[in-house]
Amino acid sequence: MTRVTPENAVGGRDGERDGRQDRLRAKVESEKVRRRWMSRRRRRPLVVAEAVSAVLFAGGIRLLAGGENRLVGLLVVVVTGGLLAVVGTQIGLASRFRSDYHDLDERQRAEQARARLLGDRVTNVALAVAFVAALLLSGLTDEVDMAAVPPAAFLLLALNVFFPAAWLTWTQPAESDDEPGEEEF
Repeated sequence: MTRVTPENAVGGRDGERDGRQDRLRAKVESEKVRRRWMSRRRRRPLVVAEAVSAVLFAGGIRLLAGGENRLVGLLVVVVTGGLLAVVGTQIGLASRFRSDYHDLDERQRAEQARARLLGDRVTNVALAVAFVAALLLSGLTDEVDMAAVPPAAFLLLALNVFFPAAWLTWTQPAESDDEPGEEEF
């Protein structure tokens, strides 16, 4: 029986984790992917598409939870859910945002830590705003439209999950093909 260690815990067998990590790293760092997402003008529409998709997805959840137009709601959820998955993956590739810190340099770790902290703060503010809005819209009674809860919960969860990579994608300077350090404005 193989002893579980930090080196083999994720991948199961020894070496399997390294192989998967190497393939993922090769895909993220490939020249084709780097060229595609080099420019800010190409990266920023991804962030907008992800935000619009998340709002549409929440609208689809509202239709499903509300009882009317459930078929339309299901269609919206399926289509925008697929779009969220594809766009989220591309944002991860564009920002090089990864959960494994061990192969990042100090600057990249600091950027990702700042993005995560900012994402948590934005989520906290959004949660407070949603709570106050729910109180005001319900007339300070104990009655809240329960069909509004699942979309609001999804948007808060999506904000917390998607924000750090989206922030890095939006704010990172454009990479240069010719000289390192050259930025696009």
